[in-house]
Amino acid sequence: MSNYPEAFDHMLNAWNESNHNKIRSHLEAALTPDVHFVDPTIDITGIDAFEKMVHDVQAKIPGAVYSRVSEVD
Repeated sequence: MSNYPEAFDHMLNAWNESNHNKIRSHLEAALTPDVHFVDPTIDITGIDAFEKMVHDVQAKIPGAVYSRVSEVD
């Protein structure tokens, strides 16, 4: 599984980072400042909002691990 953008590694690292101070640097390497993220339960814009979402999810699902399991679809 090597055919994917480097930003994917930073995104996974952000979600899996246990040190909350390091999450932001991973997100800045993965996202543009005006990132717009939408799923059925959330609609957010900007790295600040995305970072808050990561912290919120980590608090709700402590110890969860996110990983790549296939090539980019």
